[in-house]
Amino acid sequence: MFSTVFFGGASLVPVNAEIRFTSPTEKEVVTDEGVINFAWKVSGDEWSDLFELQQSASAGFAETRMLYRGPDRGSVVSGLEEGDYHFRVRAVEEGGALGEWSQPIHVRVRYMARTKVFVMLSLGAMVFVATITALFAGHLRSTPGKETG
Repeated sequence: MFSTVFFGGASLVPVNAEIRFTSPTEKEVVTDEGVINFAWKVSGDEWSDLFELQQSASAGFAETRMLYRGPDRGSVVSGLEEGDYHFRVRAVEEGGALGEWSQPIHVRVRYMARTKVFVMLSLGAMVFVATITALFAGHLRSTPGKETG
């Protein structure tokens, strides 16, 4: 096994500690919102003062983007465009030693088809116009002092 290192009363994650995602729990996720909530855990109850969350367009992480570097055990990624993304996380010790990367998570972002959005917006607009028309027609019929006939 390994031992935890203590600095100033704070327990840090050893470089060889295993880190894994606890949310999402699946290795492949499909979202239609462009938002994904990540949470991770280190084997046992060890603590790290620093974590790194990385994103890539390829499963091999040839080109990467650091999304988060900090003490939190989770992060929310939003504003993702339609497409495929891969994420992984690791712990960093105080001295700068880097832990192993977690097993990656594949996220596929697929938004609603534009034609479906257009049809739903059109139906909503028709209901809005019909409601306003009914309100005004009812108001005009019930206005006192006007004779109908």
